[in-house]
Amino acid sequence: EFDDPDLAMTHALGMTRNSQPANYLELCGISMPVKTPGLPVGLQLMAPAGHENHLLAIAVACEQVV
Repeated sequence: EFDDPDLAMTHALGMTRNSQPANYLELCGISMPVKTPGLPVGLQLMAPAGHENHLLAIAVACEQVV
């Protein structure tokens, strides 16, 4: 399906729709899976640009709790 440029763009936009606002606002973000029974769940965290180290520290803390 990715041989068709229009269809490939549709797929790419669909896969990144939750992170696009952060890109436009120059935020950094991380997405991590959360183990739950049933449907897959993910946790997405965002921080201002330049705060990647803080964001990763928060993500590690969340991962230890969850």
